[in-house]
Amino acid sequence: MTVSAPAELPGMSRAGSEQKDITRLIVATSIGNALEWYDIAVYGYFAVYISKPFFPSNDPTTSLLLTFGTFGLSSAILRRAII
Repeated sequence: MTVSAPAELPGMSRAGSEQKDITRLIVATSIGNALEWYDIAVYGYFAVYISKPFFPSNDPTTSLLLTFGTFGLSSAILRRAII
């Protein structure tokens, strides 16, 4: 069995392929980051409405703090599990 180097196609260099991979990586990372910030912004916007049905209390501040605390705790647990 012999091992040979990968074939080089005419007009295609490794530098161009690596640049394309880096560009694709940056675009994918940017999209993921934008979606993460969108998720946080939407949750923050709707936190007032989420706090009322899930954490009923006489004090709306306590309900809101419990909502943000739950979001923070779940984010920390999910990120720790993924990483």
